[in-house]
Amino acid sequence: DFLHLGFVTQQALPVDGDRTVISADGQYIFAEAGNLYLYKLVSGALQQKWSSSGSSGTVKYYTFDPSQPAKAKIFIDQTFYTKNCETWATEGSFAMDIDNIRNIDFTNGHILGNTATYFKVFDPNTGSLQFQNPTSQNLVTFDLRIKKNTVYHYGGKKLIIF
Repeated sequence: DFLHLGFVTQQALPVDGDRTVISADGQYIFAEAGNLYLYKLVSGALQQKWSSSGSSGTVKYYTFDPSQPAKAKIFIDQTFYTKNCETWATEGSFAMDIDNIRNIDFTNGHILGNTATYFKVFDPNTGSLQFQNPTSQNLVTFDLRIKKNTVYHYGGKKLIIF
């Protein structure tokens, strides 16, 4: 509990996950271990809700909407989905011509993604392109992030784009 700085509970994942993401309310957990798994905490136990095994496409990014913790945001191939965690029903989707998502600024409504030669900013609700900028070299790095109107580089540089 970050607000009260207290320990809430402990739970062992059924898989040894590489990248684990927990929803803001602590009810849902994504864990990646070869496949991507979605679990729900039910009466102190983890219940598997979904797995990417048998699904078509490559999962490239996944997270939860902080203001709606039961909504998963998942980027598969070049399509961004909003999924209902309880039913795994698609509640919205749109294509984005990027290879990867670097981060999502939910507060200010921006998705930062990239191709080898561009970084691009999209609206997370509509998928409309808000900004794009060519890069001087192939962008195969993970060191870009967006916050508000600025793209930051881990090397200490920033670019105000709006």
